[in-house]
Amino acid sequence: MTTFETIFNNPSLPQTKSQRPGDRQKQDGSDLRLQGSAAKAAFLINGDSYFAELARALRQARRTVWIVGWDFNPDIPMEPDKSDETLSDLLHELAAANPELEIRIVIWALGPVYSGKSLQMLQKKGFPRNARIDLRFELQPTLRGCHHQKLVCIDDAVAFIGGIDLTSRRWDTWLHRAKDKLRRDPKGVSYDPLHDVQAMVTGDAARLIGDIVRRRWESTTGENHLPLAEDVRFAWPDDLAVSMRGDRGQLRADGALDRTSPRHQRRHRHDIGRHRPGTAAALHRGAISRLLPRRRRHCRAAAGGRRA
Repeated sequence: MTTFETIFNNPSLPQTKSQRPGDRQKQDGSDLRLQGSAAKAAFLINGDSYFAELARALRQARRTVWIVGWDFNPDIPMEPDKSDETLSDLLHELAAANPELEIRIVIWALGPVYSGKSLQMLQKKGFPRNARIDLRFELQPTLRGCHHQKLVCIDDAVAFIGGIDLTSRRWDTWLHRAKDKLRRDPKGVSYDPLHDVQAMVTGDAARLIGDIVRRRWESTTGENHLPLAEDVRFAWPDDLAVSMRGDRGQLRADGALDRTSPRHQRRHRHDIGRHRPGTAAALHRGAISRLLPRRRRHCRAAAGGRRA
């Protein structure tokens, strides 16, 4: 059976639902934007920083872990400079130790082809091995169409968003050595240096990312999950510097998530971004216009009150 036959005949790859009738949006796309503030935010530059902080955050998980990715490989080592523990090892350890923990993962259906897992991943051979780790694959309506979100949300208390997938060939250090014996994929093959970043946020920003991942899960599976009824405490690591925060200081961690998606014939239930041409451009212009006044204020303050 070919990869494509597996994808389109696999019952664990449910078809997406049509959008609810009556879903509308404002011309400027403002209803596509979720806005909030991060209590704390840090920028994790390069895969080693991201994987290490994610592993620490996962060990605090109490109720829910949501993972959304363009690609996924559970065999990646989380901290190859310290141990051989893989993402699969960590997730199964956490699920086995905590019967209240639910781990849900949704991945673009063709992602495993790119990560080299191919049919083994699509047929779920070896992963997951625990019923409370639920792995689903999402089909897009257009040929080779994919979502490109790389999100993790833990207990609606801490979340990660950025450009790094939980897959092979993403780990690297700030040194980006031409040859690094630790920079190898799960098959042991060396790969080129990679520079990327992931943001880590808490507070409202984490809860908003939780809303995004629950929407994607419902659009993929038809299953609806509500936010946690109670707040779960997340202890920010003492040795992790806070890049921005929502309570004070010049670098406030205000943020927004734009929920746009392309127009197509078979629409997702939650394709709120089924927008007219120009909506995404309007959202970008709105973001720039909000930033400019703040930038001018900072310039005037730096110039001692003189007009910038």
